[in-house]
Amino acid sequence: MKKIFLLFIFIFLFAAGGALAEGLIIYDDVQEVDLVPGGADHFSIKVKNETSNKLEVQAVIKSFKFTSDGKKIELFEDEDNPLINSWLKPLNSSDFRLESGEENKTTFLVTVPQIVENKGYYAAIYFVGKNSNGETFRSDDGLILLGVEERDNNIPLRGGEIRSLVVPEKVYYGPIEFGIEFENLGKIHYKTTGEVEIFNILNKKVITIPIEEKNILPGSKISLKPKWNRKYLIGKYLVVAKTVNGDGEESVLTGQFWAFPWREVVAICVITFLSLVAAKVKNKKPSFE
Repeated sequence: MKKIFLLFIFIFLFAAGGALAEGLIIYDDVQEVDLVPGGADHFSIKVKNETSNKLEVQAVIKSFKFTSDGKKIELFEDEDNPLINSWLKPLNSSDFRLESGEENKTTFLVTVPQIVENKGYYAAIYFVGKNSNGETFRSDDGLILLGVEERDNNIPLRGGEIRSLVVPEKVYYGPIEFGIEFENLGKIHYKTTGEVEIFNILNKKVITIPIEEKNILPGSKISLKPKWNRKYLIGKYLVVAKTVNGDGEESVLTGQFWAFPWREVVAICVITFLSLVAAKVKNKKPSFE
């Protein structure tokens, strides 16, 4: 009876998991395109129907921006975005039918006019599918990051710097997470690069922590949270955060913190005290009258 019950639970969980997995899945979620004025390029986005029904699918294109942590995006309508309005065109139909388990690849052409401002242009593409019962399924967003820049252009377009570094004043145990706010002050997106160096009280470097690479759009800020996973720390530490923007310029901010693992220190003091007392008692000679 117990085995039958466990089998029933397994089948139920498997079926529930399959139901939760249903939807439209895209495989090419970020497309980075660099063009000169007057240039053109193309890319493809593949979408798969992982529902159990046939779907009528349509591509939707909107403007977007990253949230402050860089992990999510916000979509919005933008009538002034030329990438959406005229530069981005599907080469094959963006409305199509997908059988259950079937895939489709939609190819898009990006054409930039000869006279255009050198900067970044952005769009998000997602797919919406509807089955015969009227149920709607939506894919994740595919991001289009277009950078337009003339060849041999010496004008800085990818500036940026660290705006703030958050370091705890004192800690008892690790791991320690640092907060870095970085702002793109340029006109074209790029990936954040850099590192956090930590020095002990003797000015000896103890570790270098790489900063996670994330795309950051112009005019936006991003929160980076490098972490030092060491548990036991003691003394004063200097934290040096370094980033390099898309133009190759370095930005540096510093901070410091004190670490004091009080449990271990108290335990060592108690053990040392008891050892001294025991040694004194042992070495004390008995007196006889």
